[in-house]
Amino acid sequence: MIRFRRITCVLLVVLLLGTLIGCSGEEISSEETTTSTATTSSATEQKTTTTQATTTTKAEATTTEIENPFAERFEISWLTANCLHYVEGRWDELELEEKFNVDLKVWNIDNHNTEQIVMMLAAGDFPNFAQLQYWDTGFLYDSKLIRTVKRDMLYKYIPTLARYLDEEPFAWNLRKVTDTEDEYYGILWSTPQDTFPWTYTMFRLDWLENLGYDFDDLYPVDYEEKIFITNRQFTFEEFNDILEAFTVADPDGNGEDDTYGYLYTDQAEWEGNLTGMWNFVPIDRYIYKDPTTGDYVDFRGYTGMRDFWEWIFDQIYKGYVRQAPASDYNTLLAVPNVGHINPPAFAVRSAMEAHQISPPNALLRENPDITLVITPPTQGPSGEGNMYIRTFTKWTGALCYIGADTTDAQMARLLQLLEYTCFDREASLRYSKGIEGIHYTWEGEPIKSRLIITDPSKVPPKYASPGAAFERIFNPGVFTMTMYEYLGVGYRWTNYLLENYWRENEWFEKYGLVPDKNADWGMLGVELQDKFNEINWAVAGSVNTVYNEFKQRVFQGQVANMRSEWSIV
Repeated sequence: MIRFRRITCVLLVVLLLGTLIGCSGEEISSEETTTSTATTSSATEQKTTTTQATTTTKAEATTTEIENPFAERFEISWLTANCLHYVEGRWDELELEEKFNVDLKVWNIDNHNTEQIVMMLAAGDFPNFAQLQYWDTGFLYDSKLIRTVKRDMLYKYIPTLARYLDEEPFAWNLRKVTDTEDEYYGILWSTPQDTFPWTYTMFRLDWLENLGYDFDDLYPVDYEEKIFITNRQFTFEEFNDILEAFTVADPDGNGEDDTYGYLYTDQAEWEGNLTGMWNFVPIDRYIYKDPTTGDYVDFRGYTGMRDFWEWIFDQIYKGYVRQAPASDYNTLLAVPNVGHINPPAFAVRSAMEAHQISPPNALLRENPDITLVITPPTQGPSGEGNMYIRTFTKWTGALCYIGADTTDAQMARLLQLLEYTCFDREASLRYSKGIEGIHYTWEGEPIKSRLIITDPSKVPPKYASPGAAFERIFNPGVFTMTMYEYLGVGYRWTNYLLENYWRENEWFEKYGLVPDKNADWGMLGVELQDKFNEINWAVAGSVNTVYNEFKQRVFQGQVANMRSEWSIV
């Protein structure tokens, strides 16, 4: 039989070149920036007249000229995600043209259609600003279709974005032009989703209180006060006791033997918070130094996986944890007899229709007397608790590009426009969602309630977008810094409060699992990532076969001694 660890070491041999580094978490600011750009739509110079008086001569009028930053009018071509059906002269285009003294030319190209993009590039055409969905930066640069962006331009003309980059200094090293210190192939996209917990650790608060557990810092995160959050972190011993009590101590007080601790599906490992108790999450780009062998392996060869399986199977055997197919997950967690769940973080209280069946939304809707509490991830045997944070950074490595024919003056103007449409509080909402009362309304209190999109057929023609109430063009949606901005329509005030709480209480820094090495391309670089993928794809099939066969035997109760059999796989 193939030795499992040896296969995994082959898989990861490229990582031993010493070029990988572990990723580290920087503090992510949850404060939304409200940088307001004070401008004038007129290209006419403004003059200020003052009077200077003396005791011996007649008062003399002096004139000081104030430079108009938008005196020269520029044409700026534009291509973002939803431009195919754009109609020239839309209300937002006219507003921005007047404010910034520009002539905006939106290209009607399907950004999702590779053939159309290829035709554009083959013709040697490239807009001044482009948010391409997928393309090869090296090809664009070598083909002289794009120009570089200097760091000082970002500091000067889109300062809020630069400030966020400063918060994670390594981001300034992403997409830097070779052999330069301050030039970049484009402008980095950001997404807060990659600094957000994948799941929350959640318990039935009413059951815990019935069992005698006290909390001194409960903070309600919804107006109905059904969901709370706390900084209390359960120890491994407490967690085991809780799962047992949820099963045998009649926590709901109905006198029936109808409750249990946790629902384990064949995909539950991917929740991360549970496996994080053993200091790993099963993500194949995360590499760990195995405490037993000293080898660098991914989760499939990590002894923490062995120990997790040993523990979870024991809980299943005792009846404190029940198994079910992943297809039954939402249905079973809508029933009020499970004490502990790890729901998707961005689905909790989401307003999006697709999330209404996700836990705990259906549970709370049908059982209004239930209360829930979100805690830090539970400690494992070593005393540590961890949660899965996707990549620990807002910066994905994806870029917005500046066309090769763009002058410094044109680039300065388009960056100023983006600073306004993406980072000014009111403007960012206006140019991403449209005009309140026309393109959307609020379900209740503005900002704190659900944003309801207007039926496109009811939007006046003057403000309409083909097929939608509003299609964002000039705020392309790639410079969002909070999940509230990122998810927009589906994100309720509950989610905003949760995000602020865990950021302010430094859950990111305390509990975000940091692997020993990270095989993400943003950490490796494209060249080493290609080498990693080449080796990975060559052996992944055989490694996965060994892993899946052993896992199947574990949960069928066919492994008599987990530790001895693991060592010979």
